[in-house]
Amino acid sequence: MFALPKNDRDRWVPLPETVAESLSRHLEHYPAVTVSLPSAPWGQLVAARPLVFTSPRRHALNRSTMDLHVWRPALAPLRSGS
Repeated sequence: MFALPKNDRDRWVPLPETVAESLSRHLEHYPAVTVSLPSAPWGQLVAARPLVFTSPRRHALNRSTMDLHVWRPALAPLRSGS
């Protein structure tokens, strides 16, 4: 579901230069893709902003797949105390 953050406000997060450089290299190999996503609250398809991270088929990432295969493995060392 594509929607603005709470209260329809933009959010700004500081980005370290090393992350910006990595992101720039990523975008050279995998350009952002504009996809249509269901919008809140009616579920109509709307053109979204270009997505930086997409599936191998260049679609929006599935939340469940992302959680299972990316976030949980990334957090595992933190949870085990390593």
